[in-house]
Amino acid sequence: MKALEHEKFSDKEEKVFKEFYIEERENYDSNVIIIDGKGRIAGNIEGDVVIIFSNVEISGNIEGDLVSIGSNLKINGGSVEGNTVLIATKISGQQLISMNDIVKINFPLLSFLLRSLKPIVIRKTLFKKKIEEVEELVVGENEILDMRNVKLKAKRVIVNGKLKVGSLNVQKEVIVKGSLQTGAVSCCDLFVSGVLKAGAVNVKEQVKVEKNGKLFSGAVNCTSIVVNEDGLVRAGAINAKEWKVKGKVKSPAAAFKN
Repeated sequence: MKALEHEKFSDKEEKVFKEFYIEERENYDSNVIIIDGKGRIAGNIEGDVVIIFSNVEISGNIEGDLVSIGSNLKINGGSVEGNTVLIATKISGQQLISMNDIVKINFPLLSFLLRSLKPIVIRKTLFKKKIEEVEELVVGENEILDMRNVKLKAKRVIVNGKLKVGSLNVQKEVIVKGSLQTGAVSCCDLFVSGVLKAGAVNVKEQVKVEKNGKLFSGAVNCTSIVVNEDGLVRAGAINAKEWKVKGKVKSPAAAFKN
């Protein structure tokens, strides 16, 4: 295996690569993130693979999810055991073998927008964030908390006021009654009666948007999604197995599985 870590990024728990090459019969036991670079995946990746503005050849196996944004992928018999999300991504070679769902979002306006925003996206992605762990975070009704430089890990998060945070990794539920803005949120259950703006939402069980609740995200992945009357979900892609929608869902790519 040959890997060149990204010179602009430093994190004890997560590595970002400028170049990443893994050959046949080799194994990598973690996530792989390639940003503004290149690589080849011919061996086995035990974690997720995220490819952003990069050129990567895939002929091996990815045990987790594959997410590609604004990239060029050359497929030579590669396979993905998890979900596959391809946003403004060009595919050449053979067809990618995916054991689960494939969500593709690719239209001219999106590609143009991503190219124009490429320097900003890369800078924001590579900006070093510190990791903080708490048992529970509760943001009071009149409280404004700015944690945009923080990757927050917690068992439970309740937002009654306003919270801006780099990312959220929560074991149990996230409850948004006020306003939450984050790059990504990962949790078991998500309840929104306020406003949530996130680059990506990954929920193990249920996403529930209550009356007057609003969820805006680039991608939403969950087991079930409930949108009550006067609730709104707007996302680039939505992937859910169970749907119960009385409100509004606006998405150019939504995988319905009733």
